[in-house]
Amino acid sequence: MENKLKWFEKVIEWVNKYSIWSIIKAGFVMIFISYVMVISLNPGIIYERVIEYVTKVHNEDQDRREQASVKINYILKELIETTGCDRAWVIEYHNGTSGLGGLPFTYGIMNSEIISDDVMSVSAHYKDFLLSEYPFILETSKYGGWKGNVEDVLASDRKLYYALKSNEVNDIAWFYLQSEDRDIGIIGISYCKSKISKGAWEKLRDAGVRVSIILNK
Repeated sequence: MENKLKWFEKVIEWVNKYSIWSIIKAGFVMIFISYVMVISLNPGIIYERVIEYVTKVHNEDQDRREQASVKINYILKELIETTGCDRAWVIEYHNGTSGLGGLPFTYGIMNSEIISDDVMSVSAHYKDFLLSEYPFILETSKYGGWKGNVEDVLASDRKLYYALKSNEVNDIAWFYLQSEDRDIGIIGISYCKSKISKGAWEKLRDAGVRVSIILNK
């Protein structure tokens, strides 16, 4: 008890001599110095914490991607069944490296594709392609989407025309996926052996809204 009283008297002397604010600041300084000493003596602690955080964020992102892919593929399967198309697909936009002027290059990647039994997959042909290579895609974004025969593309975009012809596409429709302020991708349906069915555009548009919500989460 006597020792506690002496300690309390000592604290009172410090307060009278230095003020409470000075003592608090000194306490924070001591805590900071102790923290620095712990880090300097154990540098591996920071590295381990950073690795744990990065791994956690990466795993969470992977889980979100896998869940999104499952939901998107289900929607594409619905499009195959309800529109009679031969391919249903989603192209997502992403930023590549920037030019010397600072403007980024925008790329597209076909991350999701569902096909009918009698056509071949073409997703491998659309991996990290520059959107600027296909001006017709950029031009039609202002209208929210496009549908028609491949022959209608020839006059505006020969490169896209021949790419679609090489995929044996006759009729095609696409709808732009959007966030709050920009396009983030395209959902589309392709017909290789028939024409666009009645009501297919409305079904594609509804599917596009659903996929946009999924990709914006």
